[in-house]
Parts: sequence; structure tokens; C-alpha cells
Amino acid sequence: MLKKALIYFVFTSLIIANGKPTPMDNEIMELGLNYQFDQATNLLKSQSDNMDELKYHYLFLNIELIRNIDKLNQVTFSNRRALRDSLNQKLINYTEKIVDKYEDYEDMNLSIYNKFYLGSIYGLMGRLYGVNRSWSLAFSSGKDGRNIIEEVIEEDSNYTDAYLLLGMMNYYVDRMGGFTEFIAGVLGLSGDRRVGIEYLHKVMNEGYFSKWQATMILAELYARLENNKLDAMPILKVMYDKFPDNSHFLNWYCYELLYLFRIKEAGRIIEADKKNKIYPFIKASYFFMSGDYEKSNSIYDTLLTAKGKIFPWVYNNNKLNHLLNNLMLDDTEKAKIIANDLEENTLTIANQFNNEPKLTKNIIHFRQGLFYKENESIKLLNNPPNFNGSKFFESLYNYYSGVYYFEQNDYKIAEQKFIKAKELDFKNFSYDTIKYLIDIYKSSSVDKNSVEALLDDIDELENDDFEFSVKDLEYKYDL
Repeated sequence: MLKKALIYFVFTSLIIANGKPTPMDNEIMELGLNYQFDQATNLLKSQSDNMDELKYHYLFLNIELIRNIDKLNQVTFSNRRALRDSLNQKLINYTEKIVDKYEDYEDMNLSIYNKFYLGSIYGLMGRLYGVNRSWSLAFSSGKDGRNIIEEVIEEDSNYTDAYLLLGMMNYYVDRMGGFTEFIAGVLGLSGDRRVGIEYLHKVMNEGYFSKWQATMILAELYARLENNKLDAMPILKVMYDKFPDNSHFLNWYCYELLYLFRIKEAGRIIEADKKNKIYPFIKASYFFMSGDYEKSNSIYDTLLTAKGKIFPWVYNNNKLNHLLNNLMLDDTEKAKIIANDLEENTLTIANQFNNEPKLTKNIIHFRQGLFYKENESIKLLNNPPNFNGSKFFESLYNYYSGVYYFEQNDYKIAEQKFIKAKELDFKNFSYDTIKYLIDIYKSSSVDKNSVEALLDDIDELENDDFEFSVKDLEYKYDL
């Protein structure tokens, strides 16, 4: 009898617990995001009188999700999948035990805050099932979470944090295709990408408890899913500035800076890395782009000895940098050997460089002058190299010039340079120039004919990466 009474007391206290978020809860979330996991977990335990409160579970799950990112980043690419599946299954088991206790939550008289946590935990469980590609379970959990969150918003339309899950559901359901779209339709789920993005921005700008989750999701969404690194960068910078000890944001931000040729900004971060948190391949890329070819090679000679250590596309891009390092050091034989290990698309570009080592050195020096060295850009732009009739190198020159003018916010000249690069060598430069042209046309107003010509080029490219950018342009220009 005493045992039953104790169980009833614990369960009743769980139901009536208010669960209102506090500044201390925000501190716990931020400690986790700053990779201070032990401090976050200890503070969470010290603040919770009841380890079975929904708020406790919600905070714990968020800490563990970030901790898992750190764990995955510490293993080689070839070992990531097995570790990811193992870590993911542990969290699935954890969330399933929680939601099982709340099957009849309607009868539990939950506070609005506990409804928010419960709905959010259902949403997290849906994401975990999605990682396992268990789509039916993912969508049904997401739908349950959405239904609970909608009750929260009906009770308080100003509960901004609740829009996080609604934003994610709207965005990802709209992005589905094929079999996953079919399952979502069977379950009665629909979404709207624009509404999803709007909700996520609302939480990022106005949220209290979910602000940083929304910010992180938007960075991922723009950089990876939308293929829109330019919109991702200011969001990534916010995350890097706020959480300097988070090596994931640190490396991600530096990687994207180098990708956009913001070499000096990346260099300031890399040179200040006293704790050695920057990944070797990012350091090697920076040293190559800044002209320290021997230092770059000293890293690549070890890092690139075998595939499987880093992501395949990162490996391939850095292998090309390795080749260029050796051309800049006049080791043409080693550059030819490296080319044999490149994928077909990259090999085509590598052969252009290997066949013209002198032109290669000229164009790489030109790029350094534009993006890294001081006070050389105008002189270089007014005195282009001799391309010896090579459309590839003339296109590359125009592409680098376009990026330079884009970074100077001179969009008109940038547009002309990108179009020229694309016209000279569509096969090799259409993808990269299109990304910039999309941003120019979205952020400014241009003639409809220019937009239609770009959409024709995207159609010819046959690349799904630009699917939603096309929709944005069509919407803006009423096409």
C-alpha cells in the first residue's frame, strides 16, 4: 500500500508540475551548445527536484543531441554511420519510454509548458526515427507532436517557442518526395516551405527557450538543404560568436568562409586557434589559399593518404588543392600522380590545370591577389593574364572576378562576370555562377528576361539543388 502511495505521489507531482522555463534552463541549453556538456548536465541535475519532469527530459535530450554531434565529429567518416545508428537508437529508446507514460495526456491536466515539452519531445522522436529512415514512425510522431503544439498555440498564440516544431514540420513535409511524400500524405500531413521558414525565423528572432535550436536549424537548412550558403553565413556567424567552444560551428563556419573565398576572415580564426580545434583539412585549405603551399602539403601528405577519413566530397576537393599545391611548387610529376585518384568530374578540371602549369600559377596568384593580399585587386583586374585561348582559364578568371565584385556589393559588374564565365564554359562553371546569380536576383530587382534566362540555364543543368531557389525567383518575379 505504501509503495502504491509513493508511486501515486511521484506521478501526481509529475502531472501538476508547472514546468515554466527559467533563466537557469536557458543557461543549461547554452552550456550544451557551447560543448560544456558536464557543466550542463550537472546544472540540470542540480536544478531538478524530479528527474521525471517533462522539462528535465526535454533539456536532457537537447544536451545529448548536441553531444552526439561532437562524438560523430571525432570519428573518421567510414565509422560515422555505425556510431550514429548506435547513438540514435539509445535516444529513441529514451524518448519512447517518456511518451509511453503520456499516451493519455489529455486526461492529465498538463500545464501549457508541459504540453510544449511533450509536443517537442514527440517532434524530437520523429527526427530520430527519420535518421533511421523509419518514415512511418517519423511522420506519425511528428504529427502527434504537431497536434499537441497546436493546442499550445490555441491556448496562447504568443507562445513563440512552440512555432519551432510547426516550422520544422511545415518545411520538411513540403520538401518530401517519392515514397516519403506518399507516407506523409497517407497520414494526412501537409506542409508549406515558406511558412516553415517564416516560423523558424520567428523563433530565431523572438524565441525564449528555442531561439538557438531555430538558429541552428536555419543554418543547416540554408547551407545544406537550400544550397544557399550566402544566406547561411550571417546565421552561422551568430552561432560561432555565441558558442566559441563549439568545434562543430567553428569548423563549419571556417569551411564556408574558405568556400566563399573570405580567406582573411578564416585566417584570423585559424591563426587564433590555440586549442587546436580546427580540422586539419580546413587548415590545409587555408594554407593553400593563402599561398603557404609547403605548409599545406605537410598536412595533405598525411591526411589524404587514404580515403574514408573525411567526407568523400571534402576528400575530393582537398585532393584537388593538393594537386594545385604541387603545381605551385613546380612538382608537376606529383600533381599528375594525384590526378589519378580523383573522381571523374574533378579529374576533368585537374587535367586542365596539369596541362597548363604556367597558366595555373598565374590564375592562382590572381585569386590570392583578389581575396588575400592587400591593395592588389584593382591592378590585377585591370591587367588580366594571357589565357592562351583557353576558355576554361578565362572562365575561371571571370568567376573569381565576379566573386570579388559580389563581395564589394557591386552586383551589376558581378552579374556580368558570372554570366561571362558561364557562357565561356557552361559545363565547369554553370553550377557555381548560378548560385551567385540566384542571390543577386533574389536580393535586388533585375529585368525579367535576365531571370528567365537564368531559369533556362538551371533547367539545362538538370540539378535538383536549385529547385527551391527557382520557386523563390518565380514567386518574386511573378513568372
